[in-house]
Amino acid sequence: MTVLNTLVVEASGPYAKFIGTYLNQTIISENPNFLADITLTAAVDADDEEEIELYTPTEGTYDFKITSDGGYKALINNPEGVQIGERFQNPVYNNIGERVGTDQGYGFNFPTVEYTREVFQGNRIYYLNGGTLNLFNEIIAGATGKYRAYKGGRFSAKILSYNPVFEAEMTLVLPASNEKHESDQAKEESAEGSKDAGSSTNEDEIIEGEGEGKDKASSGGIFVLSPIIGLFLVFQCLE
Repeated sequence: MTVLNTLVVEASGPYAKFIGTYLNQTIISENPNFLADITLTAAVDADDEEEIELYTPTEGTYDFKITSDGGYKALINNPEGVQIGERFQNPVYNNIGERVGTDQGYGFNFPTVEYTREVFQGNRIYYLNGGTLNLFNEIIAGATGKYRAYKGGRFSAKILSYNPVFEAEMTLVLPASNEKHESDQAKEESAEGSKDAGSSTNEDEIIEGEGEGKDKASSGGIFVLSPIIGLFLVFQCLE
């Protein structure tokens, strides 16, 4: 199994059924030796997830604000004592300033160029009211609860300041499949509205592409003869 934070992203053999699920960990001891019980959980029932209302973003603004003020940071240094990364844990606020969770993770330092920022190549987990988000760089690898629709989407960050306090505005971006689905749904509703209003669109145009293998003629109300009746008519003509 390959695990990102608590998310099982890959597994083989008898463990393949746990892909996309989460590990439950109970720490028994930390010192002198770390010891923990790990429990594999079954996939969440789709019906149970449907009962949890989806997160609704506020248009025209960000979803979360992260700040190192009141957070925790520990440097990761190489053997020469030079910083090469950091661990962090920061409070997360919504766009009206309410505390809604905690961001926990790590990142590594690379030389900055025009298109990159100082800390990148890391992963984070957001423990939020109503669900969690597991991130690798800016990709949302896993999402639970009210945020489940964002699995496979992205986290877009607008960094406001680095020093002395790190602060950033984060915006959730739906995966392309969900965006397409919403667009298709809007088109369907628009088409339904046009039909109800007495649209003059040809019926064949409405049913075009609807249902794999359907005959347009049969859909348009024209009779299609069965093979037996067809043979009978051929013999009648020959006579």
